[in-house]
Amino acid sequence: PTYSGTAAATYRDSLTEDYDWFGRVDFIYTGNRWATDANVTGTGSASRVNVRVGVEDDALRVELYGTNIFDDRTFTGFQRLTEFAFGGGRSFLSAALPDKPTYGVRASYKF
Repeated sequence: PTYSGTAAATYRDSLTEDYDWFGRVDFIYTGNRWATDANVTGTGSASRVNVRVGVEDDALRVELYGTNIFDDRTFTGFQRLTEFAFGGGRSFLSAALPDKPTYGVRASYKF
């Protein structure tokens, strides 16, 4: 793409004497990507937002997360294939589908 970039913001503060809480937002922009050098078929530009919020101490970390929370449906790429097996050299174009919004809980423990 001609233009792409990422912006992120993180906030952290004390929750209790032992635990801190945090929040983070990531904004990821990717400009149009062309399928071939002919610049006929493009993905369009994509804007995806990921978030997470959680608590942690020196050993334990628990967070709630969401990826692609606004359901950006832009293709992530293309692949052009040419088939010569049956003659004629037919071309095919396959598209990489975007990840659907995903939400979950993540935990880690340091020992």
